[in-house]
Amino acid sequence: AIIRKAKAEGLDVTCETGPHYLVMDDSMLEEDGRFKMNPPLRDASDREALVEGLADNMFFVGGALIVTGMLLFVSDRVKKGRKTEKSATLLDVLLVGVAQALATCPGISRSGTTITAGCLLGFDRKFAVRYSFLMSIPAILGANILSIKDALETVVWSEVPVYLAGVLVSAVVGYACIRLLKMIAEKGKFGFFAYYCWAAGALTLILTILK
Repeated sequence: AIIRKAKAEGLDVTCETGPHYLVMDDSMLEEDGRFKMNPPLRDASDREALVEGLADNMFFVGGALIVTGMLLFVSDRVKKGRKTEKSATLLDVLLVGVAQALATCPGISRSGTTITAGCLLGFDRKFAVRYSFLMSIPAILGANILSIKDALETVVWSEVPVYLAGVLVSAVVGYACIRLLKMIAEKGKFGFFAYYCWAAGALTLILTILK
């Protein structure tokens, strides 16, 4: 109804994807009921909406893939550290946590970012890999807990066996992928993925420009 009212008054209600989003509610109205000439663009306090909005920006995704490639390239070339769970400091683990938070942006590899951050902070490579995967547990569980309400509202209960089969297959494949990634990262071959990320990022940017 608000959108129809805006169009009736001749206002353009389109909004480009960016670091803010337009909220179509009563905050856009003057006291007399007419639309404000400069409706508020709210800061994305809804972090989920902000991140999902970035996923629609192919320039951002392409650039993020290139940045991921740089991180992976660096991870294989930093000096080998010696810090383990016994010698890592609180500041070290907090900085790796910040790296994981930044990796919520589309195109940024969570594992690649956290492993690189750990290596730059002087972590032993095996410990950096192990700690990165341990950090994923609360992040994944938290995301699932936050989305479970919406999932239950849309679930088709007759298809639950199909869902469970999908979960089982995903668990097996995910475990195999984690083992492979861990082996590659521990051997210092993680940087090979950098070339893939650079190619994918460059192709994304080129196709977006030509579109």
